[in-house]
Amino acid sequence: MKKLISLIICITVVLACAVPAFSATPVTAKVYNVYQNNMLFEQNEDDVVAGTAQSGNVISCYLYDKSNNLITSSEAVAENDSFSVIFKAPKGAFEEYTLVLKENGMTFTTLTGIVFGELWLASGQSNMELNMDLCSTWDEFKKAGYGSPWVRALSMYSFPDFGDDSETSIPLYPQSSMPDGEWVRGCDAKISHASAVAVYFAHKLMDEINVPVGVLNSSLGGSRIESWLSRDTIENDERALSIAKAHGTYWTDDTWVDHELSDVNSLVGDYTGKMATNFNARVYSLRNFRISGMIWYQGEANMGYEISDYQHLLGLLQKQNGELFSYKKGNLPIIYSQLASFDYNTTKSMQYFNYGFSEFQKQDPESRACISIYDLPLTFKKNYSTIHPLDKQPIGERMAENAAVMVYGKEGVYSAPTFTSARIKENEVIVKLDNVGDGIIAVGGNVKGFALCGADGVYYRAEAKIVDKDTIRVYSDSVKAPVCVTYAYSYQNDRANLYSSYHAKVGMPVTPFISNFDYDNENAICNSDWQDCDIERQWNMAFNAEHTSDALSGFYDVWNTKLCSKKIVSLGQYTFDKALNLKSLSKYFSVAHDFTYKKYNTDEVFFTNQDADWSKYGCLSFLVRNNGKNDVIIENKITTGNSRYSAAINGTVSDKYVIPADGQWHKVELNFSALYNSGDKSQIADASVLKDVRSFRVSFNSKGIYSNVDVDEFNFAPETVLNDNT
Repeated sequence: MKKLISLIICITVVLACAVPAFSATPVTAKVYNVYQNNMLFEQNEDDVVAGTAQSGNVISCYLYDKSNNLITSSEAVAENDSFSVIFKAPKGAFEEYTLVLKENGMTFTTLTGIVFGELWLASGQSNMELNMDLCSTWDEFKKAGYGSPWVRALSMYSFPDFGDDSETSIPLYPQSSMPDGEWVRGCDAKISHASAVAVYFAHKLMDEINVPVGVLNSSLGGSRIESWLSRDTIENDERALSIAKAHGTYWTDDTWVDHELSDVNSLVGDYTGKMATNFNARVYSLRNFRISGMIWYQGEANMGYEISDYQHLLGLLQKQNGELFSYKKGNLPIIYSQLASFDYNTTKSMQYFNYGFSEFQKQDPESRACISIYDLPLTFKKNYSTIHPLDKQPIGERMAENAAVMVYGKEGVYSAPTFTSARIKENEVIVKLDNVGDGIIAVGGNVKGFALCGADGVYYRAEAKIVDKDTIRVYSDSVKAPVCVTYAYSYQNDRANLYSSYHAKVGMPVTPFISNFDYDNENAICNSDWQDCDIERQWNMAFNAEHTSDALSGFYDVWNTKLCSKKIVSLGQYTFDKALNLKSLSKYFSVAHDFTYKKYNTDEVFFTNQDADWSKYGCLSFLVRNNGKNDVIIENKITTGNSRYSAAINGTVSDKYVIPADGQWHKVELNFSALYNSGDKSQIADASVLKDVRSFRVSFNSKGIYSNVDVDEFNFAPETVLNDNT
């Protein structure tokens, strides 16, 4: 018995000595920085927790609910000084969990506030990166106490600090861990630094599918799409490699240049303009997450590329990220935005690029959704580039609505309506669209946004009628033999008003399109905001002569008057529902539309969304109604960069015309083949001098002081002729 007791005592002593020795073993394991408190994992997935640890050590993972009940556990053995533990995620719910990680039985990380739901990647350039606190709705969002605690966002720094190792200031190779960044809840003040598009996307999607939603925000202003593609992706695709080399974005180990973090200009240039930089720095480190899809807002930096080349690169990005994030339900869903209304000053125009976005969706409609945004408010802060509209809420919410239908099976129509075909029928064009839902509708009245051209490639704004749920008839008196039709095909097209519909609700705007790229030329910009006299103010992109500053972009009066009042009035008895009414304050009064702006002695700026080249037209007509008691004499003046001209009116050699006081509408036609220089009828010019119109003015002269006239419907036409007797 004594021997047995002695044996037990010996064993106890040995064990007692062994415990301290085991507990003293240093913990080597660390999770990667992307794993933090308040993060969100994809629901119902084999989720992953990863990090570094000494090879051979056992890493255990334990998931507990709010009552400290063990939900699941798993373990893995570290290899190559890293570990990856897979655990089964529960169904998404508005509930927080705790995740405990142990190395050889010793706790090294405890993550609290963990949520399971739907996780999305948000990527792109500055319009995706733009912070919540820059968004025009930020004050309202903040006043409401910020957002939901069940929305989670991971945001990264613009230029991650990879530590003292200068080799990784701009990573040459994919980085396993992200050094900077933070998970925040929608209700935290730090949500101010998260992507506005991503935050609004997450809130709207959460409302649509009733589970928490998280976003991995990985975006950088000015970045080309090549920077988000890995070296392997580009070098293993012959076309992508050719594109990268042609545009100077390809680099090799030999041409890689290291920059210090303080060398901001070089960092920006390489992060935005070189292939694989953003993939290496801010995408690869997210590879262990499981995601439901990605939202993408990029393309400005790739303006000037052939759209087919960009489509190819975007398709590679979709495929690459599907593989990187182990997406196994087909092609990774991608929902992306067209570009904001802006003059990018490239040979390949914004509208060309946006049409390419819609065509990309049609190549794989099961996994791609394109949202159009040209109808959204153009708001910006002073001295903040107008390439960044600050109302991001509608963009994020449109993306979420598309995701709810395309990915989660809600009823509705996803992706913007797109062009299908155009059939020329005598002097009109029959246009077919798809993704129309219950049918195309025109919001706000008559259809706006169409233009037609003939074989000469000159575009004229066109009338259009919806004749079926997916069919529109387009026509113009100025184009007798149309060869091409465009819709919303200009830098500025926010008044184009065709939308899809579903269950009596307005859907998304029809994407800009052109039916024949053989006629995609500088004349395709067919802005008509000033022509129909329907609005008082319009947005103008105002650039200086060098096209370097757009600081004066904003809303301008469509019409500027002298010695008279102006007002847009409704005219129910008239074919067109609105007109511009003028009430005189003097015997002489006038109304003008300007194509440039100059304040005091400052440099003149040019409205680049305005079609100021009138040399291609033969005449300009408009309607005038005299509501007063005295006849009015109408005159005109067209100011160019060098001269002022007046045009002969209504088939005569005179640049004056009498509008009787009969309350009837009269058509006035200005003949561009008979232009008088500064009123001197001995100097006759033709339309070739009107390449650079700065202002157009209509003047009135009445016998009495008080006059009342309406003007409306300014339309260009190919040609006019003088009467035989003149």
